[in-house]
Amino acid sequence: MFPVFPVEESGKIRGLNMFSRNVAAIFGHIKMPVLSTINQFTTKHLAFTLGGLRSLIFNEHSNGLANSGAIVRIGRKVLINEAKFFAWVEAQNSKNGG
Repeated sequence: MFPVFPVEESGKIRGLNMFSRNVAAIFGHIKMPVLSTINQFTTKHLAFTLGGLRSLIFNEHSNGLANSGAIVRIGRKVLINEAKFFAWVEAQNSKNGG
């Protein structure tokens, strides 16, 4: 998760060193996705169990999760894009008449 820093009236961002201020100023307009590991995700969202989430990821090609872009792989690390995952959950809800 990426922190949000308060902005002073002068436009400076409080709580950052000079390098971080420059980076924040350059990339401030880019919305960074919230990426979580499976363990972080299940700790944060208690409705999803570790085994249940792993099952969804294992079957991602048959349940449509792969097409949603919610699962991000970097080497062996599996990350979940939270916004895309919950959009996929909502799409499953509407498919089932919800």
